[in-house]
Amino acid sequence: MVDIDIDKILEKTEKAEAEKKKKQKLIINIISVFLKVLLIISVYFIINIIIGEKCITYFPLKSGIKFIYNKKNMSPEEWEILNILANINNFQCKILNIVDKGNFFSKQEYYYIDKKEGIIRLAVSYDYGKKTKDGFRLLPARIKKGKEFKAGKIKNKIINAKIEEKETMSLPIGELTAYRVHYIADPYFNEIIWFAKNTGIVKKVDNVAKIELNIINMEKK
Repeated sequence: MVDIDIDKILEKTEKAEAEKKKKQKLIINIISVFLKVLLIISVYFIINIIIGEKCITYFPLKSGIKFIYNKKNMSPEEWEILNILANINNFQCKILNIVDKGNFFSKQEYYYIDKKEGIIRLAVSYDYGKKTKDGFRLLPARIKKGKEFKAGKIKNKIINAKIEEKETMSLPIGELTAYRVHYIADPYFNEIIWFAKNTGIVKKVDNVAKIELNIINMEKK
C-alpha cells in the first residue's frame, strides 16, 4: 500500500493557492494603475478641450535659445529670453530682448505670467533705457479655438483678440502646428500672430505698419 503524505499535498496546495492569489493581486494592481493612468490622460484631454491648453506652452519664455526672424524687406531680428528677471511694479518679469541685426538697436519686452489673466507685457524699453508702461495681454491663461479676450487699449480704443484657428505650418525650422490669434482695434491696431507649441511666436503680421515677421532658425546657446 502506497503511503500518502497528506501534509505535503496540503502544503503544495496551499503554495499553489498562494501563488494564484499573488498573481491575481498583481494583475488587479496592474489593471488599477492602467485605469488610473487612463483616467488622468482622459481628464487632461477633456480639460484641454473644454477650457483650453495652458498659454505658457505656446509662449514658453525660456532662456537658452536664440530665435532668428526674417523681417520682410527689412533687417532680420534676433529674439532671446534673458536669464534674468526685471522688477516691474513689484512683478517679477521675464525679459524678451529683440535685436535689429541691421540697425544695431535693441528692444526689451517685459512679460509677467498671471495664473488667471495669462501672459501680460507690462513694459517696453529700447537699448535698456527707460521702461514705458504697456499692459498688453498677449495670451489668456487658457487658449483654444474660438476664444475671445481683451488684449489692451490703444488711443482709448479696446484691442479685441480672438484665437481664430489652429493651423499646420511648413516653416524653415520644420512643420509646426500653431494657433492663429488676431488682435484688432481699427484703425490703429491690426495684428495676427501665430503661436506654436513649445516654440512661441513663429509668424507675425502687422497689417497697419505692413510688417511681416517669419521665424527662420532656432539656435541653442
